[in-house]
Amino acid sequence: MKWQGSSVGPDWMDIARAMAHTEETYTCVCSFTITQMSKQNRQSFWIGVVATTPVFTEEAQLLSVEISDCWPDADHKTLEGKLYSMLLRADYELEQKFAQLGMPIA
Repeated sequence: MKWQGSSVGPDWMDIARAMAHTEETYTCVCSFTITQMSKQNRQSFWIGVVATTPVFTEEAQLLSVEISDCWPDADHKTLEGKLYSMLLRADYELEQKFAQLGMPIA
């Protein structure tokens, strides 16, 4: 999914579209959290992305993908770009898990 927002990278509308796409494709709930890493450095953030489906695995656990990382980093100039990248990674990992289980994707 290509971002459609500003010319400098994904914006919050692109993030909302990516989340909606993942939720619709895998019938899941997708969420994220952003927290400061420390009180001393208010410019660094810890980001967590979770996508959980109502599908149960053989171990009777919900099929879920959790990704976490910090920002800023060398690969992303903006917080929005980092979060968008993490959402795309969650989408990809859900696709791989569905394929492993032989489940159709909506």
